Amino acid sequence: MNIKLFNKYKNVGLNVADKFILDLEELGRIHFPNEFGGFLFGNYSRDFFDLNVLAHITPETYLNSPYLFERNIDNIKHLFKTMYEQYNYYYIGEWHTHPLSSSMYSQTDLSAMHNIANHHSVTIYNPVLLILDMNRLRMRDFSFYLYDNKRLHKYE
Repeated sequence: MNIKLFNKYKNVGLNVADKFILDLEELGRIHFPNEFGGFLFGNYSRDFFDLNVLAHITPETYLNSPYLFERNIDNIKHLFKTMYEQYNYYYIGEWHTHPLSSSMYSQTDLSAMHNIANHHSVTIYNPVLLILDMNRLRMRDFSFYLYDNKRLHKYE
């Protein structure tokens, strides 16, 4: 089953399979009580109205705690190329968990998305951020955000 969300700020849609969210929920449970996350990949509809979230990659090296997740891209850069060459999937953003918190982004999250959008090697202007609110047993909520003009705008 697909989940369809809409971002009123940019008038764009986002599609993601509920199975995809459940896969990330499982990763969140495994790493609980620490934050965990990774990279999102997908593609756009022909009219660029809809973003399809289709795949994720988790980093091989990272630092995490109940209030921090810092991923390292050094050992997996080749996977970004593979995603594009084999599947025609683009890097579209980031995801991580918030254990025992909420799916609302933090100032740290906003700053990280600003740095990503302005990095010389990133070719997208509006990366997305997915945050999963986790407890020990399950995901309680999730939220997608679109970065634009130094702000994060929620998909509803």
